[in-house]
Amino acid sequence: MTRRRFLLSSGAAAALASAIAAQQRKTKNLILVTADGLRWQDLFTGIDPLLMKQKDAGMTETGAPELRDRLWKPQPDERRMALLPYFWGTLAPSGVVLGNLTKGSSVHVTNRYRVSYPGYSEILTGRAQDDAIRGNDPVQNPTPTFLQLVKERWKLPKEKVAVFGSWDMFHYIAESRRGDIFVNAGYEASALPAGNPRVAELNKLQMQARYLDDSARHDAFTFGLAMEYLKSVAPRLLFIAFDETDDWAHETPLRPGAQIHSVSRRRASGTLDLGADIARVPRFHHADRDLRSWARGHSGGLARPWQERRRRRADLDRGDRTRHAAQGGSY
Repeated sequence: MTRRRFLLSSGAAAALASAIAAQQRKTKNLILVTADGLRWQDLFTGIDPLLMKQKDAGMTETGAPELRDRLWKPQPDERRMALLPYFWGTLAPSGVVLGNLTKGSSVHVTNRYRVSYPGYSEILTGRAQDDAIRGNDPVQNPTPTFLQLVKERWKLPKEKVAVFGSWDMFHYIAESRRGDIFVNAGYEASALPAGNPRVAELNKLQMQARYLDDSARHDAFTFGLAMEYLKSVAPRLLFIAFDETDDWAHETPLRPGAQIHSVSRRRASGTLDLGADIARVPRFHHADRDLRSWARGHSGGLARPWQERRRRRADLDRGDRTRHAAQGGSY
């Protein structure tokens, strides 16, 4: 086992142990939120000065000047606060943020494919499985995820561990055995909470509002169904996986992406501001894009589990793949 793989596996094991030990502490519940396609640059430095006037980034269209004026600030710390005020104003001061490369903080995945399924699987299992998961093909995850392990350790019923994902592949990603946990993903009606008028409405509306890709529904429906589930079923572990940040990045990268970041931020604030007994773990998945890769789709894929990004080839070749610095709140 390489040192890099050992560090990642150890980190996943430590996170699992921490979640289990939380039974003796104040934290009793865990919510994991991922936002596909959110670049680490946007998270840590706000709107990108190299993209904010670029035509290919959609920043010459109607409404772009107003968006640029609202998000542009002289300093990176000010720009990220303008883009993600809840994250930086509420979450970050009360937690730990990893992944700011400008501060030397970096956490990397180990899979060789660096696309969505392998990256999500590594988040949930703590290791790469390149022999079994070779891309985004619909194959069942061969390894139990930490969601399944905690469910078994805590002796929880199926409904107390739930996944709501915009992408339909989470039926394959989130569990090694179908039916171990509650999964609602893609264009799929939610069976729970039963008899809930709001859930019935969302179940109907999502089918009437088809999106760019039939494999992924609008995040609004994922969020709405997850919130009704959270309020009525009160799961101990809840995983919410947003997707529109990535979908918009493939279409017109920056302008809609910045707007979606704002919407996702508001959704996350509603999800995460739930009391002191809940551990909140936002992770930004597949944020691999630099200036050159915005218009090229997934050409390179995942590189980090906190924020996934494609590293520059020179960085990969250095061999310095195990840097992991959480600098005492300096982010």
